[in-house]
Amino acid sequence: KMAKFSILMSLRRLDLGGCILGGPQTVTSVTTLVQDTNNLLSLRITRIPIAQRLQLALGEAIGHHSTLKSVDLAETRLMPGNTTKEFLQRILESKTIDFLDLSWNTFDGEAFQKL
Repeated sequence: KMAKFSILMSLRRLDLGGCILGGPQTVTSVTTLVQDTNNLLSLRITRIPIAQRLQLALGEAIGHHSTLKSVDLAETRLMPGNTTKEFLQRILESKTIDFLDLSWNTFDGEAFQKL
């Protein structure tokens, strides 16, 4: 248990981009990891689909993280809708993020207005 704690406290970058079998369980694990780390600077989960039912918890974890600077969510199959708008709003509450990649997702005009 101490080894897990030590790794979480020293983790600076998490890159799971393009994991072929990434899915809901991966997103749930990433959400927990983001909540449990204190020094994470970069998160990349490109090409891992983020199911709507998991978006709000992930958005909350990202938006409230105290050190996260770079978030790459390209090609995560975000679609137009109220959940996605709320997801983006939660992420944009961050005071530390200075790079956010949302490329290759589908948004409507209302989602773009949140940006």
